[in-house]
Amino acid sequence: MNTIEMQSVTAMAHLRSAILYFMDLSERCGYTIEAQVKLFHSIKPLFSGKPVVVVINKIDVVRLDDLSEEQRALVDTVITLPEVKTVQASCYTDEGVTEVKTASCDALLAHRVESKLRGTKINTVVNRIHVAVPVKRDDKERKPFIPDVVKERKRYDKEDPERAKLEKDLEEEGGGAGVYNIDMRKNWILQDESWKYDVMPEIWEGKNVADFIDPDIEAKLAALEAEEEKLEAEGFYESEEEIFDSDDEHEAEELLKMQKAKISHHSKSNLKSRPIMPRTGAHRTMSGMAKALTAAGYDPSRVEERAAILAKAARAKEAIGKRKRDEDMELDSDGEEQSNLDEMDVDSDEVESPKKVKTNLGTSKRAPKTDRQLAGLKNAEQAEKAIKLRNLGQRERNMHARAGESDRAIKVKMCLILRIECLLSYENDVKYDGPSVV
Repeated sequence: MNTIEMQSVTAMAHLRSAILYFMDLSERCGYTIEAQVKLFHSIKPLFSGKPVVVVINKIDVVRLDDLSEEQRALVDTVITLPEVKTVQASCYTDEGVTEVKTASCDALLAHRVESKLRGTKINTVVNRIHVAVPVKRDDKERKPFIPDVVKERKRYDKEDPERAKLEKDLEEEGGGAGVYNIDMRKNWILQDESWKYDVMPEIWEGKNVADFIDPDIEAKLAALEAEEEKLEAEGFYESEEEIFDSDDEHEAEELLKMQKAKISHHSKSNLKSRPIMPRTGAHRTMSGMAKALTAAGYDPSRVEERAAILAKAARAKEAIGKRKRDEDMELDSDGEEQSNLDEMDVDSDEVESPKKVKTNLGTSKRAPKTDRQLAGLKNAEQAEKAIKLRNLGQRERNMHARAGESDRAIKVKMCLILRIECLLSYENDVKYDGPSVV
């Protein structure tokens, strides 16, 4: 046997199971009968304490009676053991397969019952088990009683045209399964048979209709309609004031108003915990302002004219400033060239280094050509969204009074008594100026 087969055989020693040892007497498996018998005796110690069933397989080729005397003697050393049961079977013709299953299951069940009875736990349970066996009390014969109605009942025959129709027969006549709809009302027991298919429902929206039926309902409805007509003729419903039939309705109306006021106040207070865009940071345009004024009922024409004049003046001022800066830069460059020529005339041997020459760029501030806050962003809208997300991420940190993302300080919260004791001990240490004793 190979390693895998040896591991499987060794595992059987640790399992509570029945052992089925198959033998091929035709020797078509590649092993002789002598080798199969020798293998059984070599692994026999692993089968101790377990039921063993030897299955003589392939009896459609060679049966046990067809063996020679020498081969039969070798096989008898296995099948004659007291703890071994022998069953012959053929997987090709299915002969004896059921007997193999039955014999192995019965042997395993008997072995497990026997092992449980040998244990000590059975003694605590066996006194609670009682098997009752009926005992015949006398010699009187007691036959089963069958009523005459049952005896006279005609046996159901599908071919009989006068047979009682069952629900299955009605289903076939009505179109079969999936088409036929079972009549659930035909077996109702009512005072009148015509009520079975009455359109008036008994149950409506989970309530019994009979509980809401008044025998004098028509007379009461007629009186109510007459009263309503009288009130309409007197102009009772033409008043615009609110009409309350009782104080409870008035209190309910006041309570509803108070609840609405609380909800409105709560919604306004929740806005305080949200980041609010300041007016200076809001993006406003002239067209939006004109729409708002028009919606409010004002004429925005004068405002638009003034805005156009101011924008034109700002552009002119910016153009003048730019032109002035360009002229200053030209004058500075001309002066530097003239000074360099003069210096060369005076002292042609020494020329001042260009690093020491300072160019006058004017008093205007140097502004960056691009906004670095928009670096990596598509437009200003993405920048505003990024700032909002940044502020939202910093909210929790700000609520905990953190100095920054790296702040890991844990403040010790002392109760009022401990703080008072700390203050008193500090005051005593400050007031005492004498020598300290350690």
